[in-house]
This record gives sequence, structure tokens and C-alpha cells, in this order.
Amino acid sequence: MKSLVPHVSKIIYFSDGAPQQFKNFKNFSNIYHHEVDFGVRAEWHFFATAHGKGPCDGIGGTLKRLAARASLQRPTDQQILDPMDLFNWANEPGTLPSITVKYWDKKNYKIAAEFLTDRYDKTKRIPQTQRVHCVIPSHTKNYELIVKDYSFSNDYTEHKIIKL
Repeated sequence: MKSLVPHVSKIIYFSDGAPQQFKNFKNFSNIYHHEVDFGVRAEWHFFATAHGKGPCDGIGGTLKRLAARASLQRPTDQQILDPMDLFNWANEPGTLPSITVKYWDKKNYKIAAEFLTDRYDKTKRIPQTQRVHCVIPSHTKNYELIVKDYSFSNDYTEHKIIKL
């Protein structure tokens, strides 16, 4: 992230509260480690389930729609059929001037998966995550997250996220 936007000091993620996608102990652990992993602080806020669409929903939809159209307009031997074709098309000059598309190959995926599996094996689950609307890493206590039932609430609880 710092290579794309060098002056960024904090990222605030917003997503819906779907537990299978976003609101789970793995993402809570990743938010805690975000500053070490990416060099920038982060927090995560959750819309009530099915009540929020963020910019990434529009970007992803735009990317898919334009790629499908481009693929259909190409000769059959040049259609977009796999992730590398999509990446190459998306990075052709003028194709998506305001969207940056990155490619992550299987080798890098496996390295990250091993690293993250170890991280997740050491992570405790936070109880009652369905009520959580805000997760912020504590900058004063090791391995603790500040958890709020409402994003702008002054009330919060702290949860240690590492198994002892």
C-alpha cells in the first residue's frame, strides 16, 4: 500500500458483516498485524449485514463487466480465459486508467498461506462477533484489539487475540 500511496497514515476498511467473508477471527488477526505487515495502521468497521456497498464492490463489478466485454470482442484465440490473461488485459495502457490491478501467483499464494496458517493457529476467537461493528488494534497493549458494538461508541472492550 505504501508503494501506491506513500503518504497514507491509516486505512479504514468498511465492509458488510458477513462472517464467512469479513467478520471472523482471521481478519481480526490480520487487522491487528496490519501495521507490521504493510507499514500502515488500520481499523475495520462493519455495516449491518446487507446494508453496505463499498467502493470495492463497484470497482470489482466494473472490472468484471469490462473484462467480459473485452473478451467477447476479441478473436477466439485471444479471449480472456485465465487470471494471467485478465491481469495482462487490465494492465494494457488505457484499459483501466484509475484502477491498479496486481497479480499474485500460486508460489506467492502458498508462501502467504503457510505464514497465515501459523498466525491463525495462534489466534483466539473473539466472542459474540455478530455484535461487533468496529475493530481497532490497541497501540498500548500487546496482542489486544479494541472492539466496539458501534463504530463511534465511546464504550469498548479489549480482547487479547493470541492464545497463551
